[in-house]
Amino acid sequence: MRQKLSTLALLIFSLIISIENVKGSHLVGADITYTCTGANTYRFTLSLYRECASGALLEPIYTINYSSVSCNQQGSFEVFPISGTGGEISPVCPTVQSQCTGGASPGVQKFVYEGTVTLPQQCTDWIFGFRECNRNFGINTIVAPGQKCLYVEARMNNVLAPCNSSPTFSNDPVAFICAGQDVKVNAGAIDPNNDLLRFSTVTPKISKDSNVVYILIRA
Repeated sequence: MRQKLSTLALLIFSLIISIENVKGSHLVGADITYTCTGANTYRFTLSLYRECASGALLEPIYTINYSSVSCNQQGSFEVFPISGTGGEISPVCPTVQSQCTGGASPGVQKFVYEGTVTLPQQCTDWIFGFRECNRNFGINTIVAPGQKCLYVEARMNNVLAPCNSSPTFSNDPVAFICAGQDVKVNAGAIDPNNDLLRFSTVTPKISKDSNVVYILIRA
């Protein structure tokens, strides 16, 4: 089993939301995956997570930008909504009804977009990035969340591993945790090429080259 050569952009939630307290207005997370379909062509999947009460309409088309420094290449392609997506992914506490179904507690919906790109050549350092503004106003761990964008990316080395696909998540993210209940977080990452997967935490980004600024909380 070889080490994974294409990196999945982990789903970014800026914080785990307390079901009693947060009222947001924008996307709460996103992730990007890709599948090689041959001839340097890849089908990309963009998953977006929106708070039901935000009232914000999603765009009919989104853009993913790509670049490679070593090959001096850059470009973009569009992804389009998949019919039937937009269902609620937030298992709320017992007896609690979310705003997705007419209740009072926050809830999160998942929307999926797909698109295809043929890359101009094989490179070791492809980066595929998605950026959407802004984050939830209710986030209390970063500076000015309502003025900061959400950015996620996936990476690819298709020189050492031509026609390799990214890992995918088989489980939906944990959007809410109920007070007084144990929780286990398992993204269910699966690799179609049977490559070795390694996980690490990163600081959430607001753009390709900039991170969010955390609020320092002193005990």
